Amino acid sequence: MNKKAVHNLRKITSCLGLLILLLALGPAGCTAKAPPLSPRAAAFKKEVREIIARLTPALAGPLSSNDATAAEQAILSLYPTAGQEQDDFPFWLGAMSKDGVLLAALPPAKFIGADFINYQLVQETLQNRRINKKRLYSPDDAPIYFVLAPIMDNNSLVGLVTLRLTAAQALKKWGITEPEFQVMDLN
Repeated sequence: MNKKAVHNLRKITSCLGLLILLLALGPAGCTAKAPPLSPRAAAFKKEVREIIARLTPALAGPLSSNDATAAEQAILSLYPTAGQEQDDFPFWLGAMSKDGVLLAALPPAKFIGADFINYQLVQETLQNRRINKKRLYSPDDAPIYFVLAPIMDNNSLVGLVTLRLTAAQALKKWGITEPEFQVMDLN
C-alpha cells in the first residue's frame, strides 16, 4: 500500500472509532424528556394522587383481609359522594383484591366479586406497582378513563384502588382531552 492509502485508512479508522464512541455515549446523554403538563393536566394529576394518598391507608387493612364491607365503608368515610357523579367529585371508586377481584365499588356495581386478573391494566398495575391508566369504552361507545393504583401495606401489595370517570367529566371539570389523558404519567 502506498503512503496516501495508509493515511486515508488511518483517518477512516479513527473516524469510525469516534463514531462508535459517540453512538455508545449518545443515548446516556440524550434521553427523551416528557413534555411538561399543562396546568389543567397538572390539576387533574394532583387530585388523582391526593385521592389515592387518602385511600391507601384507609383501604390497606380491609384489602389485607379481603373485607368487602370494610373496604366500602373506608371509601364512604372519606368520600361520601363517591359514585354519585357530581361535578365536584366525578369519580366512581372501587377496591380490588391483590388477586384482581373487585371487592367494593361506589356506586355499587353489578361487577362486585368479578375477577379482573386477566385484564392488562390490572396485570400491569399488580406487576409494576405503579399507577396505571387506560381509556376504555362503555357499551354506548363513550370513552371512560380508568386509573388503577397499588395499595401497599408494610411494603406488601394488598390490593388496588380503582378510579373511573367519563372523558366528558374529565373535559368538563379539568379541560383534559383524550390525547392529554393518554400521554399523562400519573406517577
